[in-house]
Amino acid sequence: MLRFIFARVGGGILVVLAATTIAFFLLRAAPGGPFDGEAKMSAEVKRNLEKSLQLDKPLYVQYATYITNVVQFDLGQSIKRRQTVNELIAKQFPYSLKLGAFALTFAVLFGVDRDRKHSDFIPITRNLHPNAENFLCIEFHLTIEVISHAAFV
Repeated sequence: MLRFIFARVGGGILVVLAATTIAFFLLRAAPGGPFDGEAKMSAEVKRNLEKSLQLDKPLYVQYATYITNVVQFDLGQSIKRRQTVNELIAKQFPYSLKLGAFALTFAVLFGVDRDRKHSDFIPITRNLHPNAENFLCIEFHLTIEVISHAAFV
C-alpha cells in the first residue's frame, strides 16, 4: 500500500513538473514580450526592467530560477497589480473554495447514476420530479452566476 501511495505522489509530482515546464517554454516561445503592451519606453528603461526580472539571462537559468521559486512557493510579483501573486491568491481563495464546494456538491447530488439499466442524458433526473430537467437548467444558470461573480470580485 505504501508503495502505491509513493507511486501516486511521485506521478503527481512528475505531472506538475511537466505542466510547469510546458507552460514556461510555451510562454517564452510566444511572440512579443512582457512590455509590448506598455507605453513606449527607452531602450535603457527596457533593459533595466529585463534585468530586474532576470529576462536578460539565458533561458536555462530563467527556468532553473523559476522552478526553484515555484518549489519555495514564491510566485513573484504581479506587474499589473503591484502585489505578490501569493497575496492575490490568498485574497481570492475563499471564493474558489466556495465554488469548488458547490461544484463538488452539485456533482455528487446530480451526477451520480444510481440506476445503470438505462442510459438517459441526465440519468439521475428520472428519480426526481418530472420537471427535473428545468430544475437542472436553473442550477446550471446559478452555477454560471457564481462563477462570473467569483471571477470579477
